[in-house]
Amino acid sequence: MWGTDLWDQYDVVCGHLDTRLEQVKKVSAFVKERMKVEQDYAKELRKLSKSYCKMKTEDTKFASTECFSLLVAQTEEVAQFHDSFSTKIQGDVYDALRKLEKDQVKEKKATMNDASKQQSTYNSALSASDKVKKKYESAQQDADNSLSAYQKADADMKLSRAAVEKIRKTSETKAAELDDARISYQGSVEETNRTQHAHFHTNMPEIFLQLQQLDEKRTREMCSHIECFAKLEGELPALMTESQNKIVSRCQSVKPEEDSRFLVEEMRSGQPIPGDIVVEDAPPVPRHGKKSSTPGPIQTQSTCDLFESLPPAKRRKKLNSKISDLKSSTKKEEAELTGLNKLQTVYASNPSLGDASVVMQKIQPLVARIDSMNEELYRYQCALAQMDGKDAPPPPVSASSATESQTVSEEPREPCPPPPPVADGSSNWDDDFQEPATSRCRVLYDFAPNNPGEIAVSYGETLDLILDDGSGWITVRRGVEEGYIPLSYVEML
Repeated sequence: MWGTDLWDQYDVVCGHLDTRLEQVKKVSAFVKERMKVEQDYAKELRKLSKSYCKMKTEDTKFASTECFSLLVAQTEEVAQFHDSFSTKIQGDVYDALRKLEKDQVKEKKATMNDASKQQSTYNSALSASDKVKKKYESAQQDADNSLSAYQKADADMKLSRAAVEKIRKTSETKAAELDDARISYQGSVEETNRTQHAHFHTNMPEIFLQLQQLDEKRTREMCSHIECFAKLEGELPALMTESQNKIVSRCQSVKPEEDSRFLVEEMRSGQPIPGDIVVEDAPPVPRHGKKSSTPGPIQTQSTCDLFESLPPAKRRKKLNSKISDLKSSTKKEEAELTGLNKLQTVYASNPSLGDASVVMQKIQPLVARIDSMNEELYRYQCALAQMDGKDAPPPPVSASSATESQTVSEEPREPCPPPPPVADGSSNWDDDFQEPATSRCRVLYDFAPNNPGEIAVSYGETLDLILDDGSGWITVRRGVEEGYIPLSYVEML
């Protein structure tokens, strides 16, 4: 098509290809900027979602807050969709357009190089033919001049026969050269015609065909990439429909009265409404300005806030939080006390390593803190048990008694544990039944029993741990023998 219809418009075709190639670059630039817009939009959506996603757990129990949290979560999903869209158009569209642009430039350059070679061959053939033509014309002129000179000499009676013969031979020579030039010129014209025919009917049409195919490839692939871009963009609404339907469904199912009931359950104190005020007699006025010596009830103030003014649900949450924090802090302090006790024992048995009295000075304030924390923990536990209608837990074991016993002995002694449970014969369990072990432990110090229920252990023994009730004493088993030992005398395996 281009080779026959645009055979003389090679420069126009090249200009057209350059313009179409610029269009590919323009589409690539557009897609690149669109990618940046999508990335910035996703970043702003994610920033917006992050600034509103921090909600209190209590608030999310209300229907309106739950719907709003779904909306915030959907905003994060939309940000992910746009981020994913940007990534896809980069891989499926932008990179493909950049590759198309590079391939077009490379193929166009190679084809134009071939066209330049073909044009150079055609121009060389025309130049060679022109030179042969000029040589033929020159020979024609020389032959005509020689023939005219011979005719004049032959008519001149003054010239000798020898001079006329010489001019005749020169004329014949020029005529022979003219014949040779004519033959050469005819051959050159035939060769030039063959070259020109191949140039305009074979070689250049192939070049134009390659350029046409290159332009059609550009059009086909560029439109395909634009179609891919449109399809990827069309997937966004479909991806967001599910989360949108979830929000719509939840909003349509909202029942405001449920929020009202929830607020009652969360905030109800359970206290009765005050009754009528009863008129009471005024108290007698003391004589002589003396105050009444009638003893009244002693007002005691707890050292810790039991949150009695809060609603039951919030009070239970506050108590559980306090108990958890105190247990964690007490555990750290007890671990430190255990380390100091071991260090004090080592220093007491080997004074050359350190002064045991210095360690004891660190132990005493630590023990006081642990006792204070245990007492506070006990009060919170009692308050929580009272709310739940359960029995109060056993009182904590004082850590000060263990420290006092260490001042008279190199080995640490623990407070006396409660006696082991005594079977009353009413149990349905067999006498040979053994409680399963929860873990194993290794003895760090020798221990001799001083009370019923305790068991003697030696350094290095490995025992089965049966029970750890948090009192500072544990129940262990060695074979079939069970008993109490101090928790600080072992390490868990």
